[in-house]
Amino acid sequence: MQATEFMAVAEAIARGGVALLPTDTNYALACDPWDEKACARLYEIKKRPPEKPLTLFVAGPDDAIPYTSLSGHELERFQKLARSFWPGPLNLIVPASPRAPKHRYFDRDSISIVCNANASLQAVLKACGHPLALTSANLSGVQVEGLITPQQAVELFGSQVDAIAPPAPAEPQTTRSSTIVRLGAQGLDVVRQGDLVIA
Repeated sequence: MQATEFMAVAEAIARGGVALLPTDTNYALACDPWDEKACARLYEIKKRPPEKPLTLFVAGPDDAIPYTSLSGHELERFQKLARSFWPGPLNLIVPASPRAPKHRYFDRDSISIVCNANASLQAVLKACGHPLALTSANLSGVQVEGLITPQQAVELFGSQVDAIAPPAPAEPQTTRSSTIVRLGAQGLDVVRQGDLVIA
């Protein structure tokens, strides 16, 4: 995929569109996290209940800091996890700062953040110049065996989205969805266990 094609995906998102993007795990639906109308459309496409918040995907570990409200030991713990496991299939849930998206499709007090290595996703993030909101490309409540492939995502949503980024040349190295860890004053809480194990 050429740089101009990544830019076309970014431009579709900037216009309020919804795109299909690869990640380190599942193919995902994506939009501008600060565009509430775009998020609403994503939820309509996925048939996702609005009480389930979106996840913020960033290009690099340092890009996550402005959207978190962390200090002291919590910030040190976050930075240690980010340095150790990002980019990779790790989702960190932390207290949200005022700079995080503030509308019904994000949690008011916390923010779920991911930094993946997928080259195509990274190229779109770079072209957008800001984080994106993503959620796996499956119909809400419908279980999918294994990871959601490009073919499954396009079959489900290809006619409803505004842009599709093809997979990166390298296949995902994961077999399950990302590990989700909540980081708080009491330490770490593993919400969902993926391939990545946090000791």
